[in-house]
Amino acid sequence: MIQKFLSTNIEFKNSFSINCALKTLVIFILDLKLKGNSMS
Repeated sequence: MIQKFLSTNIEFKNSFSINCALKTLVIFILDLKLKGNSMS
């Protein structure tokens, strides 16, 4: 029971960090596009 909780907790943390990384990447790309558009 406890082991199952720990494994799901680890999976949740992993997916959470992946989501954070994806959001950061999207914001970074959008920021680059906006800067590129304003430069041209």
